[in-house]
Amino acid sequence: MNFCLPKFAHEAFIREYKKSQFSTLENLSSNDRRAFFKKLVGDENAKNVNALFEEKMLYNRRRNANLLAKASKKGREFLTDGEKNYLKKLQTEGIDDWASTVAGLKPEVKTEFIRKVNSIKDVMSETDIQAMLSDFTDKRLGINITPEETTTILKKANELTALKEKMDTIVQDPKYIERQQTGKETAADFKTRMEYGKNKVAFDDYVSTLLPDTQAAGLINAFKRLNSFEEWASLVKSFKSSIDISFTGNQGINTIWNPLLWKKGATSFLNSLKAFNPTLKSGEALFLQKAEVASRVNAINGNYARMKVSLGIGREEAIPSNIPEQIPVLGRLFKVGSDAYAINAVKLRADLADTMIEISKKSGENIKNKAHAEALGETINSMTGRGGLNTFEGASKKLNLYFYSVRLMKGVANTLTAHQFNPKVKADRVALFQARKNLAISATTFFTVMQIYEAINPGSTAIDPRDSHFGQIRIDKANDKWVNVVGPYRPILKVMASAIPTMHDGKWGFWRKSNKGVWTRIEIYGNKIAKFGQYTPLDAFQDFFTGKAAPIWSPIINHWKGSDYSGKPPTPTNDAINLLAPITPVTLLTDWMNGNSSISSALLNTGGFSTTDYSKK
Repeated sequence: MNFCLPKFAHEAFIREYKKSQFSTLENLSSNDRRAFFKKLVGDENAKNVNALFEEKMLYNRRRNANLLAKASKKGREFLTDGEKNYLKKLQTEGIDDWASTVAGLKPEVKTEFIRKVNSIKDVMSETDIQAMLSDFTDKRLGINITPEETTTILKKANELTALKEKMDTIVQDPKYIERQQTGKETAADFKTRMEYGKNKVAFDDYVSTLLPDTQAAGLINAFKRLNSFEEWASLVKSFKSSIDISFTGNQGINTIWNPLLWKKGATSFLNSLKAFNPTLKSGEALFLQKAEVASRVNAINGNYARMKVSLGIGREEAIPSNIPEQIPVLGRLFKVGSDAYAINAVKLRADLADTMIEISKKSGENIKNKAHAEALGETINSMTGRGGLNTFEGASKKLNLYFYSVRLMKGVANTLTAHQFNPKVKADRVALFQARKNLAISATTFFTVMQIYEAINPGSTAIDPRDSHFGQIRIDKANDKWVNVVGPYRPILKVMASAIPTMHDGKWGFWRKSNKGVWTRIEIYGNKIAKFGQYTPLDAFQDFFTGKAAPIWSPIINHWKGSDYSGKPPTPTNDAINLLAPITPVTLLTDWMNGNSSISSALLNTGGFSTTDYSKK
């Protein structure tokens, strides 16, 4: 975070600097140095100024590690005159750079946390480490840590550094890279990298528990967090999205319609089922999946981070709260559903990133090019329901108070338009070609499969987006039950088709076909107004946005409409069900109560392929 010195502190700082009072600061302990700054700029500013000074001091110490080691172990009196002069030069440069940052208010230097921790360990005593790290974490992360937490961080960082150095050497071997990326990895290879991966994830998880916005475990802690509308909205959304394995039928739907991705989609889905393994501890399956991804070659060499692929996210957008997981007994069901969802997402995105990196190499591009890497990452994130929000990135939490899944909506829009309105992807030839290629393959496969299914089961498909059944196939003729096979792409294509003038039966207008097969039209420049109650493009947009509204708004929407999504009148009981009951279990229960449940329908809904019974509509 940036900090700004008040006028009185700024003036005092400049006065002391001009007197050259800072030349001996490096020889002071962290606490003594902070006390010096406290007298100068006040208690609140002293911590920031001291932390920044120590950053600069560490930077210069790293520039000559051997010399500093000698000075540290033997004392400065054992240094030659030349070495002393060189150290003095480094110290002066560091102080000048630090002073200009504080006084000139230029942006702070951003440094990777783990490297900073290791640098601290190497050059300071244990007492200084704790004081210095306290300043650093309070300034950088907004937290205070105890000496015990400091010791734990240093221990984990030291272990991780040793393993990282080992992995850095291993991934330089072309034969090792080939074995890993072709699925011919030996048991020894896998064991070595998983040791690093587990330590990396454990370190990240531990540091994340120290952050102020971490969702603490335990039911009491969970309910303490329910002190804002945002937390309640997250809780409701998490309840509605839980107890299923719906990633494939939603964010991962592209793997269904692109034959090139079938294997990746299938392996990711099957891997997600490990979350239900009773022999594993709660959360262990997700931990192991993250460790596997964190230890891949493209994670070690920084390619995933460079691409900004969504692998390090704490929770998926559809399940933002962990409160349901804290409920005794039932919490286990919520937890495995959430973990299965995340496992599928993490593995699929990493697999797609590996493929994109290989394509980039074959195309003669440099994956270390920032713009190129981010363009590839954007296509992957969009394909898997994590579209970037660009200028609205900082407002994502606020937007999710009003919409069910704003990143998913953005990802769908990006994919459907092959990123034609995304400057980052459009400027990169490889990323743009891949986006167009994936769209073309998916569209071709969709229309081919639908035509084949229609030939076998006449009247059981709809490929016209103006049709109410578009994107669905009928799986039960007797009960007129249909299943959505294009996931989140169906509603946006339908609403756009309703809003664009098209021709049908030789006439132009805003056309729509009902689920009963009746075509209706709103004239463009006609002499007749729309019939009372006739469905209009405005109704289509209203239905789209109310359908995409965050679940917490459902009682208000249902009361305004006079009925809920299933046509039931709004009552206190129905409001509670619409707010808190998970979608998939409610759908399965409703089917069972209506006497038209089936194993196939249950499996489809659980996997994210929602079914609709039109016999009741």
